[in-house]
Amino acid sequence: MDRAIRNDSPFVPWSSAAEFGREMGLEKGGRTNKQIKERFSRIAGLVISISRKGTEATALDTFPVIARAYLPNSIAGDTKQASLPEMGDRFGVLLHAPLFQDIKKHNIVMPRRLWLDLKGPTPVQDLVFWLYYRCYAASSESIIPWDALSDQFPQTDSNPYRIRQHLRKAIKVLKILWPAAQVKEDPRGLWVAKASAGMLDDDVTKNRVRKL
Repeated sequence: MDRAIRNDSPFVPWSSAAEFGREMGLEKGGRTNKQIKERFSRIAGLVISISRKGTEATALDTFPVIARAYLPNSIAGDTKQASLPEMGDRFGVLLHAPLFQDIKKHNIVMPRRLWLDLKGPTPVQDLVFWLYYRCYAASSESIIPWDALSDQFPQTDSNPYRIRQHLRKAIKVLKILWPAAQVKEDPRGLWVAKASAGMLDDDVTKNRVRKL
């Protein structure tokens, strides 16, 4: 999706698992290639529902992520797939056009470094991305109740306070990347407000290099 947005095209060329690994900074090897193949398999069947609530009605759109794909077996497995006539014989993925247009219209810029460098437990990573979006989109002060957070991020853990532990770690990570982000834990839930300043890129000349 990142490459599609940057190239302003729903077609994403993709010639090998190794190409994806290099761009994402993953270790080379059969295990990594196996994981890439498994991830693509999940995304290939993914359907996204987007709900937008207005003053009088709620609009709901449902999109598959991938419309068509023509990929080497190192990514897609032996699927006996047909090539994309409109793309010749080039390997790649064609995103669902209405979804691509919707994302372009409502695009939230996610710092590349955030999703490249972020490590740690998956629940914490999910919360960091979500917190970034909430801080980016916030126009005023609001409280997100703990119950609402638990509903949005269901836990298989028997510890009901686990989400608060994950949230504290996520806030710490976000604050490293974006010190001006206005977010903190509150007895009622999560307090979020409009950031006091935009996010600044790292700059070695100004001694501004942050490690996640």
